[in-house]
Amino acid sequence: MTIFKDKKGILVLILLLFLLILPRIAVYPMFGKGMVSTDAEQRYFPQARELSESLANFFHQNGPFYSLFLLFFDKINVDTVAGPVFIQHILGIITALLVFFYFKRINLPLAFFVTIFTYSSWVSLWIEHTILRDSLAAFLLVLSVVLVSLSAKKVKYLNFYFAFLSGLIITILIFTRIEFGALLVSMPFILFIIRKREFPDLKIRDKAFFKWNIGYFLPILIFLVLSITIQPQVSKSETSYNSFFRIAYLNLIPEAFYYNGSDYPELLKEYQKVIETSGGKLESNDKNREVVGKFQEVTEEYLSEHPETDLSMLQIMDKIYIEIMEKNTLVYSKSFLINVKSQILGVSELNSLISKYKLSESSRVDRVLRDYNIGMVWFSVLLFWLSLISLPFLFIKWRTLPLELAMSFFVSFIKIGVLAFLADANHRFKYPIDPFIYFLQFYLILILLKTIFLSFKNKLFIKNNNSI
Repeated sequence: MTIFKDKKGILVLILLLFLLILPRIAVYPMFGKGMVSTDAEQRYFPQARELSESLANFFHQNGPFYSLFLLFFDKINVDTVAGPVFIQHILGIITALLVFFYFKRINLPLAFFVTIFTYSSWVSLWIEHTILRDSLAAFLLVLSVVLVSLSAKKVKYLNFYFAFLSGLIITILIFTRIEFGALLVSMPFILFIIRKREFPDLKIRDKAFFKWNIGYFLPILIFLVLSITIQPQVSKSETSYNSFFRIAYLNLIPEAFYYNGSDYPELLKEYQKVIETSGGKLESNDKNREVVGKFQEVTEEYLSEHPETDLSMLQIMDKIYIEIMEKNTLVYSKSFLINVKSQILGVSELNSLISKYKLSESSRVDRVLRDYNIGMVWFSVLLFWLSLISLPFLFIKWRTLPLELAMSFFVSFIKIGVLAFLADANHRFKYPIDPFIYFLQFYLILILLKTIFLSFKNKLFIKNNNSI
């Protein structure tokens, strides 16, 4: 690697490691050995116990690879909070280094900035220091993108064995966070499009590309066969994770619930009453969660009054959501686009961290976190609008953009689209793609600024010449 060939490169790497490691050391005296979230208490630890009874339960869980990750520490008699958190911090540093080396050949200062901005932030430290699967998902995503990029860049990596490794990593990723299934299906198309920029004569039936696809999809096929043949040893109870769209409700605008032709008009009317009781609008994430909780209550009441409805509470809520998409499509589309913006901006979860762990006892920590939270909100808004203005350069310069930028665009586009369809705008859902979307945004903004500067410089030059 060229960065190791001179003193300047070595100093850059030392500084990078220092800025990555120091915050991760500092977080321990502030938050202790690790933090346990409601997700861990309600899902991950119970799922780990299920796996300890029988590994066959793996195929009926949501995010089972993370449960397996936690079970490993239990089996080797290591603290199931401190152990995973420590490894998550190590993986965070490795992920940051992968991101830095992935982007450094394009723009070294920008790669350095984006790496520190993403992986030394409070959001990153909080995610790694908590029993949540997002830091593991981030590592797996970055690693899979690096591997597929190598196949796109060099023919020697476009082979069955390298494809199998890439497919295995992404398969593990979707068993960590299921929404990455869209990326797994899309990755061969992304690879084909990117390689076709360099090799216009490339065909889908190309022998090397065909072999790559076989190797790539083989791991997920093996997992699917196992999931069909292996029966779980426990019955699957209904939780909020058994619903496709429960957290997607959190970002629907109120107008979405007003339409005709519902199969459940009485229930829909109850939903409308809930919204009207709450003031007719959903102003904040906490308010949304409260409203959705009431939706669940009135759904349970509706089912108790209509025992002939052979559906569970979550199943009927999923059906209502699909109805909204089908019968109120225009309003739903507006809601979807609003959620796309919210997903790109991200919603910091530091305020809930402050209240949950009573950080007000330490006024300095409280103040720093709140100031950071406010600053990130404003910075995210500014970055969003500047990158939106710069977006045309993505298409103007598409054929000359570095491979890494094209890959960043596809990964970010697919992930944001899926999240806007399925989830609310919690920052941790977006966290795995943060380095890709940030680097792409900053790079496009730099192109815009460079274009403006050159245009101003040329006009000034012409003006000076005319005056002479």
